[in-house]
Amino acid sequence: MLFSCVQPMQDNPFPTPKQEKSTGKWGYVDKTKQVVIPYQYDEAATFKDGVASVTLNGKEIHINKVGQEFERIYSLYGDLRKVVSGGKYGYLNSLGETLISCIYDKIGDFYDDTGNEVNKDFVEAIINERKYFIDQQGKEAHLSELQVAKLQVYGKTRIIKHYAISKDEKGKTKITITGNGFDVLTFINGKATVPVYCDFVSEGKVYKADSWSFRPNYVDFVFSSSLEPEKIVFYPSDEIDNASKRIEINVRSFVHSDL
Repeated sequence: MLFSCVQPMQDNPFPTPKQEKSTGKWGYVDKTKQVVIPYQYDEAATFKDGVASVTLNGKEIHINKVGQEFERIYSLYGDLRKVVSGGKYGYLNSLGETLISCIYDKIGDFYDDTGNEVNKDFVEAIINERKYFIDQQGKEAHLSELQVAKLQVYGKTRIIKHYAISKDEKGKTKITITGNGFDVLTFINGKATVPVYCDFVSEGKVYKADSWSFRPNYVDFVFSSSLEPEKIVFYPSDEIDNASKRIEINVRSFVHSDL
């Protein structure tokens, strides 16, 4: 049984549930009393954090303020809520607005079940068995799962599984790499560093990272340039001057989908 607690219109940014007398069905009206979500539900609750629970043909589902239906919603953490619509995954914000469209067969979590942020920048998403990196605004980064780079660092194999090219909050180029063997930092001359370094080439010039940040199995490299990389160069941190150990990837040779 859903209960509707109607808030004053002027204080409520969301549509308000209203029952149609002739049919007994529930819908939603805006501040001007205009119907914005049709009278079709057996029961309807008020909106909370951008979504409302409704009952349709005896089944409880959830809707956002434009009436999009979701068979499952997850807890809201930060300003993100994972949702499922038509069997596909996506994300809404706290206003019920779409951040990541429900088009993915699977999608990762920015937060764990206790509300701790576990992926700040990207999550993996899958469509038809193909993997993508998606940020919190639903933007797809340039990807490659076609190339797997293997590097030896102090005798240990480091495998780069994916890379993603994006911009940081200042608009500077950022390259994120993930893989195996990045679970711990490497110590060179007593100084902690990441196992693998990353440069990029654009317009014939090599750009080296200004900074890096490390998370288990993830490394973010931020550059002073905002140019789009044409090539990415990976090399082991213990042999930075050994050209034979470098692996170059032509970014523009990889196909990625524009969703």
